Formats: sequence, structure tokens, C-alpha cells
Amino acid sequence: MKKKKRFRSFASRLSLRIILILLVTHTFILAAVMLFVVLGTGVQSHNYYGNILTYTGEKLEAILSDVEVTTKNVVMDVEEHLDKSDQLFEHLEKELKLDPHLKGCCVAFEPRFYPQHGRWFELYVVRTDSNTIERKQIGSSKHDYFQQEWYQKGLVSENGYWSEPYYDADGAAALLCTFVMPIHDQNGHTVGVLGADLPLEWLTEMLRKMDTVENNRYYTYSTYKYDEDVEVETDVDGEKNDADMMAKTVKVNTENSENSENSENSEDSVEIGEYPYEIYSFIISRAGQYIVAPDNKKYFKSDNYQTDVAATPDTLDDYLCRQMMTGKQGMKKMEINNVITHVYYAPLSRAGWSMAIAVPRFTLFFWGIVIGILVVVFMLISMVAVFVVSRIAIHSATKPLRYLTESAAEVARGHFDTPLPTFKHNDEISQMRDSFEMMQQSLTQYVEQLKQTTTSKASMESELHIAQSIQMSMLHKSFPAYPERNDLDIYCLLTPAKAVGGDLYDFFLRDEKLFFCVGDVAGKGVPASLLMAVTRFLFRNISAHTSRPERIMTALNDSLGEDNEANMFVTLFIGVLDLPTGRLRYCNAGHDAPLLMSPAGPADGLGAIHKVEELNVVPNLPVGVLAGKQYTGQEVQIASGTTLFLFTDGLTEAENALHQQFGIERVLEAAKYAPSRPRPMIETFVEAVHRFVGDTEQSDDLTMLSVQYTKGQDAVRYRHNIILSNDVQEVPQLAAFVDEVCEAVGLDPATTMQINLALEEAVVNVMNYAYPDDKGEVRVMAEATDDCLKMIISDDGVPFDPTDQNEVDTTLSAEEREIGGLGIHLVRKIMDTINYERLGNQNVFTLCKKLK
Repeated sequence: MKKKKRFRSFASRLSLRIILILLVTHTFILAAVMLFVVLGTGVQSHNYYGNILTYTGEKLEAILSDVEVTTKNVVMDVEEHLDKSDQLFEHLEKELKLDPHLKGCCVAFEPRFYPQHGRWFELYVVRTDSNTIERKQIGSSKHDYFQQEWYQKGLVSENGYWSEPYYDADGAAALLCTFVMPIHDQNGHTVGVLGADLPLEWLTEMLRKMDTVENNRYYTYSTYKYDEDVEVETDVDGEKNDADMMAKTVKVNTENSENSENSENSEDSVEIGEYPYEIYSFIISRAGQYIVAPDNKKYFKSDNYQTDVAATPDTLDDYLCRQMMTGKQGMKKMEINNVITHVYYAPLSRAGWSMAIAVPRFTLFFWGIVIGILVVVFMLISMVAVFVVSRIAIHSATKPLRYLTESAAEVARGHFDTPLPTFKHNDEISQMRDSFEMMQQSLTQYVEQLKQTTTSKASMESELHIAQSIQMSMLHKSFPAYPERNDLDIYCLLTPAKAVGGDLYDFFLRDEKLFFCVGDVAGKGVPASLLMAVTRFLFRNISAHTSRPERIMTALNDSLGEDNEANMFVTLFIGVLDLPTGRLRYCNAGHDAPLLMSPAGPADGLGAIHKVEELNVVPNLPVGVLAGKQYTGQEVQIASGTTLFLFTDGLTEAENALHQQFGIERVLEAAKYAPSRPRPMIETFVEAVHRFVGDTEQSDDLTMLSVQYTKGQDAVRYRHNIILSNDVQEVPQLAAFVDEVCEAVGLDPATTMQINLALEEAVVNVMNYAYPDDKGEVRVMAEATDDCLKMIISDDGVPFDPTDQNEVDTTLSAEEREIGGLGIHLVRKIMDTINYERLGNQNVFTLCKKLK
């Protein structure tokens, strides 16, 4: 039972389609907006952090420049007063007062430059926590400044040298980077160095404030505290799922632009190192040491950046380190702490340092993601609103359709007088209502017409069934057709594609000859069946008067071709098989060539039953195409045991589901292995076609006819002959010959008299027509078997067929009948069969009388 479909209203489907269209269009729009927003914010963020790097670098360069300028000025003062060692503290204090960024200043001399002060002489002034200046002499064996990197490089750096970071325990008691310049005496000899100490604590505090301000642009402390033990998952591309992490770690600080200066004091400010998406900066020296180390304990573990990156399996950070140490500028994307991070770096050329800002990729695209989420939410809300409004509007607009549907359902149940609703609006629904009203009226008329048509169709189908019965009744359906004969077996099959078809076959025996034909009318259905019936009737009628196939075909063509306004034609094969001799005469009119199948010899090693060959035929035109056409006859000698197979193109052109045709090659192959007897042979072909076409519907009529010829070999128990000159005066000798033969085979006098009369009529007929010049002889051979008595009359005269004459109409008066023909008519009536053949140069006329 077919499952009933679930009902869904038109309004619901229309609303669903609207929301689907909106969803698709909004999806494309959203994708475009998200793309532009994210890319735009990404580009803006790239520029922003590049500008921060540039601005901070310029700010630090300015501070370093101030330190260098002040130091150079103090160096000149010191060089002018080298002879007054007690005034050196004043010059150092001067520099410390001029530059508030400095922690301390020192001047250190070569060993025993001032003999009174010993080997180590280093004066140092330092700014204390109370903002006072304290003086020290810190040179000693414990503080051997000669071994310090800043001292050694300062002696040889004429333009000054920024030292690597170091911790000064005896002077400033802090991490420092020192700018050092050499001091020369009046002779130009280097006698010491002067250094200005820049505290790294100050630089670190400066960068940390910058980092805090930047982080507070994205995160607040009160949202989520990052657990360092939580592993950050990555997406299929190896990058972080930023949107998911954003929901876990951040909250947009909408007021950060106003409070960024005081963010470190706010309860919502970020503490560096708390979140996986923090921004941080750092500075390294030319040797890779941290000037300002990043506050990120997971990745940066030592005091040397080069050491940190070497400890990781990632090679990108090694590349970044080399770029920074060689003073290059740029940006590198890499993975730090399982977070994809963009690192912007630029050199501080004055000090030989390099500064970097590390910005997580999520931070770069943070605002783009936030805006995108807001757009998605807004669009979803708008789609829901549109769907609700559209659904209400559509349900209201389609309400008349529901009323009309209910009325139409009543009409469908057969209540054609059901009133239809009326509508005030003249729109498509109103027009549909008017159309339904017209349909009601038309249905009433149609039902009446349908009743009449059904009655007429039933009558037509009945008539068509009768026509099919009539058509099939014309055909032989009882097989074997001639069970009394041992020299002939025949079987036929016709399967029409429609109720009635245009194929035909027919056969009958006359004068020891088998007349048969197979034809195919162009077209199908009733017209083709009518022409098939006419063709069969003409074949029977014409064949009754002549045994020449070409004459039969010519007469058929003239009859069908005359006034052929429908331009219908028939492909036809006509054959006449002389059973006593096995001579086959035939004529072809555009039909497929029949097959001759003779028993295969022992040399055939393939297991084939038959040797198969196509009968050589002259194509000729189909019957009915051109009236007046003269057809060509052919003949062939058939050996005993040969089977003749005829068919229509319904066999070769049978198609399977792939529109492949059965074809003549498959016909020939099947014929080799088919049974010898006609009926099993045709059944084999039917089975082969069915296997080939499968369930494909038959497209053309299929007709097959098979004839197996086996020449009779009955034993002759009596033989006698007589030779007469071509002279009617010798006819009395014939009577004595007949009496002798009939007495020998045991026939009664009445039958003997009849045979004598028939034989005399036949011999006189030969004498009158076979020898126009009255010279020659007539030979009569009597042969008796257990079944029949044959009188074989032969002569060497001109070809003359006594059987090829029109049948005498004995119902007419003597004046109305044509002259002649009574003699052969008398012979036919007396003898059981008669047969004429032209064998070589002889006319052979055989009369047969059955003995049983």
C-alpha cells in the first residue's frame, strides 16, 4: 500500500522558502561582511602595532641620544680637568642632573694613572631612592673594572659604546646598560672611560606600561583567570580556534579608550602573564641578551633570547632571533605558547639593540570577530522577525486558497454542483476560482462525452479483437501441417507487436509442389493488417494458376501497386519447392535473404549441427512500389535433409534495453546450433531473442517459417515403360500399356478406365504442344510403390507446362467458357496429384494415383 504523504500547507512551504532564500542571501552577505571586517581590522591592527613599534623606538632613540650627547659633553669637561682629580665628581654630578633617566655616572682610569690613588681609580655618583646624589670611589681589587666588558669596549670605541646588560653590585646595585666613551689626555692617549648608567628597571617599567595599556584594550581582569595547566586546542590547520577561546578568556572593555592611562590601577586591568592572548614587548642587545625581558615564564626562561629560542623545536623563532640581532626590521608569524602570534620587530640603531612587540593573532582580529558576531546576531534576529511577519502575511493571503481547495475537493468527489466561494479582490486567486467554475461546467460535459467514448472504445476494442481473431485464423495453426507426408516438415510462428500486425506467412501444396511465402507490410496496426490479408489472398489466388514465383510476384505487384494512394508496400519472399526433385524456385521482393541449413559434416570440429549459408537472392523492389515492374526469378537445387529458414526483420532488429539489435550475426550463430526439426528450431530462435531483449517491449512484428525437405525413398515394387512416337495414331498402344500396369498393381476396371482417360489426355497434350515440327518421342514410365502409382511422361520438346493454365469454370455455359483447359481439368479430377518440371532439356509431367 502506498504511504500517504504528510500534508504541508502552501503557506508553510512558501514561508520556509522565503526564510531559506533569506538564509542563503544573508549567508553570502555575512561572509562578505566578515571577510572585509576581519581583513580590515587585521590590516588596521598591523598598521597600528607597526606605528607603536616605530613610536616607542623613536622615543627610546631620543632618550639614548640625550644620554650620548650629555656624556660627550661631560667627556670634554673631564679631559680639560684631568689634572684636578678632586673636581671629577662635580662633572659626573652635572651629567646626572642633566639627564633624569640616568641611575649613575662613573669615570674609570687606566692603572695608576693617578699614582696617589693606586692601581684602581673609579669615581661613581649614583641617584638614591630619595633623589639625592651619592659619591663613591669603587675601584678596588674586588671591583676590578678592568675586566668589565663596558670598560674594555669603551677604551676602543671613539664614538661611544652601549654595553651589554649587567648587574652592578658595587655602584648602582641595579641592572644597567652603560654608555661608555674613552677619555684622552692632552697627547691623545686613552687614559680611561666615562660611563652613563641607564637602569633597565626604568626601560622595563616603560614597556610594561605600554603592554598593560594594549592588553586592557581587549581584556579585563575580572572575566576569567587563565590556568597555565589548560592546554589550548588547535583547529585542523594547526592554528587556534580564536572564536572559542574568546568566549572563555576575554570580555570587551568598552571604556578602555578613556581609562587606558590609569589601567594599571583599575580593578579590571590585566595583570601580565594571566591570559594566553596577552600582548608583550621586549628588547635584546646585539648579542641576544635581554635589555628588557618579556614577562612570559612559559616561553622565556633564561636571560638570553638566543638561548630561549634555541631550546624550542620551532625554527621560526631562531630565524626571528637572527633577524633581530642583525638589526633587521619586519614581522614574523609564529607559534608561541600554543598561540599563533605576530611578532613585529625593529632595530634601535643607536644602541645596537632590537625591539619587538608580540601580538597574538586573536588580538589582531579581535574587533573584527566581535563585530562579526554582532552582525550575525543582528541578522539572525532580523531573519526571525521577517519569518514571523512573512508567515502571518502569507497565511492571511492564502486563506481564500483554503476555501477554494475545500470546494475543489467536493468537486473532485463528483459533486459538480458544489458552489464555489466568491472573493472581493480581482487577483490570481479570483481568476483561479473562475477557472474552477468553468472546469465544473466542462467536467459535466466531459463526463457525458467520456461515457460515450468509453462505450465507443469498448466497441472498438471488441472489433479489434475480432480483427485479430480473423487475421490469426487466416494462418496455419495446426502443426504438423502434412502429417501424411514423409518428405516435408514445416512450422511457422507469427507474433504481432500490436493487437494486429502486418507480417504474413502462407504455404500450401499443389501438384506435388510446396508454395510458400513470408512478407512484411510497411507499418503496423490495422492498415498493415488489412494489406497483409489482401496480400495473402492474392498470393493464394495467383499461385493457383502458375507455379512460377516471378509471375506470382509480378501479378501481386501489379495488383497492389495500382491506385496505391497510401504508398504502402510489402517486402515479400515467394518460394516453390518441387517435392519429387528438390528444385526450389523463388523470387525476392526487398525481403531478408532466407537461410539454407544443411547437416554439418564430420570435419566441423566446433560442435555445430548445421552448415549455414544465406540464400543468394536478387533484391528487387518491394511489392506495391511500382506497378508494371517485372520481377526476376531464381532457382536452386535442395539436397535431402536441408532446412530452409525464412524470417522478417522483427528477428534481426529486435532491440534490448541498450537499443542494441539482435542482428544477422546472432541469427547465423544461433542457426548453427539449433535443432534440425522446424518447430524446435523456431522455438530456439524465440528463446535466443527473449534472452537478448530481456523485458524490453517488442517493437516490431516477428515472423519465422522453417521448411525441412527430405526426399522420399519409397521402394519401387513395379516398373514398366513405353515409348511412343509423336503421332496420335500410336495413342491406342497407350491404352494397352495402362491396362497392363493397372492389372499388375491390382486396380479395379473403373479406376483403370479413369487412369487410361487421364493418361491419354496428358500424352495427346504433349504431342500437340511439345513438338511443333512433329518430330520426337514421348516416354511414359509407370512406377508403383506400396502407396501410389506414378505415370511419368517425359519428352525432349520445347518447354511446356500443362499445369500453368487457368482453372476452368465449369459453372459457365459452353458459349461463355474460354476454349481449352478442359483436358488438364479432367486430369486433375482423376489423378490425386499432378506435377510438372523442366529437368535439363526435358519436360517431365508426373501423374500420381494413390493405391491406399
